[in-house]
Amino acid sequence: MAVGWYIGDYNGVYTQIMSVAMDPDSENVDEMILTQMELIKEPQRRFNIHFQLGVACALTTVLINCLSVTYLIGTGRWVKEVCDAYGLDLNYDIESTKLKRKTFPWSIAGVASILMIVAFGAAADPGTLRETTAQWVKPHMIVSIVGTILIVWAILAQSRNLRRNANIINQVVAEVQRERQARGLPVEGV
Repeated sequence: MAVGWYIGDYNGVYTQIMSVAMDPDSENVDEMILTQMELIKEPQRRFNIHFQLGVACALTTVLINCLSVTYLIGTGRWVKEVCDAYGLDLNYDIESTKLKRKTFPWSIAGVASILMIVAFGAAADPGTLRETTAQWVKPHMIVSIVGTILIVWAILAQSRNLRRNANIINQVVAEVQRERQARGLPVEGV
């Protein structure tokens, strides 16, 4: 986000270049465009960094949100199978399932937020050659701020639920060890 603020008036410079290039009455258009192109080099370099960081952040955000749900699906299945196999209290399975269901909306919110940030960023990109890109810069900034707050909140909520799920797993492992010991089976490696 900081790199985005540091870009400068990329849209303004780009609009100037396009207006000069499209003005049939301008004299020395080539010379004017070359002058403008020098002005755009630095904002364009900053934009490229912003774009690449944005792609990396978007992919990381989607990955983190998907991993938390995938983890809860896998461990939820494990808890169910272990409870069935050892005749453990089904409340472990019920609690694990509740955590998965509580976490899923947060994961979707995180992914949806990053997609909105990316969509508004694409609308603000002057490289698309659309005339309306400058008016999307401020909405992109607002959606980025609100979306980032929501993503952080979603990741914190998921993290809390993952810790709770880890506690359930630890309880199940302890129950399995007690059950195996009671049955005279080896306890290590469980």
